[in-house]
Amino acid sequence: MKSARRWTLPATFLGVALFCAALMWQGAEAIKGAWELAGLPVLWMPVYFVIPLLFASEAWRVLFGCHPPTRPVTIKATWAGLGMNWLLPVAQIGGELAKAHMATHRGAKGGLALATAMVDKTVQLFTQIIYTFVGLGLLALERSDKDMTVAIWTGIGVLTAMAVGFLWLQRQGLFGMAMRSLERIGKENLSEKWGATAGEGDAALRELYRERVLVIRSAVLRLAFRFALAGEVWICLKVLGHPVGIAEAIIIESLTQAVRAAAFAIPAGLGAQEGGVVAFAVMLGMGGEVGVALALCKRMRELIVGVPGILAWQWEMGRSWMGKSPPKAD
Repeated sequence: MKSARRWTLPATFLGVALFCAALMWQGAEAIKGAWELAGLPVLWMPVYFVIPLLFASEAWRVLFGCHPPTRPVTIKATWAGLGMNWLLPVAQIGGELAKAHMATHRGAKGGLALATAMVDKTVQLFTQIIYTFVGLGLLALERSDKDMTVAIWTGIGVLTAMAVGFLWLQRQGLFGMAMRSLERIGKENLSEKWGATAGEGDAALRELYRERVLVIRSAVLRLAFRFALAGEVWICLKVLGHPVGIAEAIIIESLTQAVRAAAFAIPAGLGAQEGGVVAFAVMLGMGGEVGVALALCKRMRELIVGVPGILAWQWEMGRSWMGKSPPKAD
């Protein structure tokens, strides 16, 4: 175990470096063209992302109820979790576990932190469905494309099945099931270590879903996060010299995110996100070059924001393994 921990940090650094190098190598010419088209103002996208980040952090924090971690803790943990989900092959769930771990490391109860992360993920899925319906409605007002509409409805079906299935698993005792799975594959030590936390997590999940006001508040804030991301598309297209209305920005963002969420098994959504951005941009009358530039700008923002978030998480976890405890959350 100590050997595995020793290699975790350098292996993660290497993985991130190889990911960045591969992305640059595969799309060097396209990135160069996007840079020439957009210029330095594109670097303001990570600055704007502070607004969606705050909404996402607060959407998770309200689920803790009367005793939440401090805002700096939830902001940092949300930042790290988003970075992991964007850039690492964690099936869009590893980031949620990482942020729960970070909250626990800062003094939150382990079971409650796990439960809030899972409820937050469920809220993310259901609000993505709502957001996709909004995008579809706006797209229907703009133009009708039968083939694309069928594809989008298929994506909505996948998202709905994922959300309902995930909710069902939580109702059945998600964490207890995970511990029993560990026991079956011979991980008794891990199951003993986390067994109590798993029980607390399942109890906290049941309790959280009874607190409907908290869940509704979280959903409203998560929707605010999603609509704020449309502002990023609006700003980026304006910088690229192809300004659009807010409705077009919502269409591109909502439907692209639906495609990426449905393709959760693809590491970092590579190809799925880019294909969605280009397809919807072209559908709305923009050139393919503009769509490619927009897709690359979004990837640049994920790298600029996400890599430091992952490194911050690794740094904090590394300090934990060396026995240097951080100050506890209130």
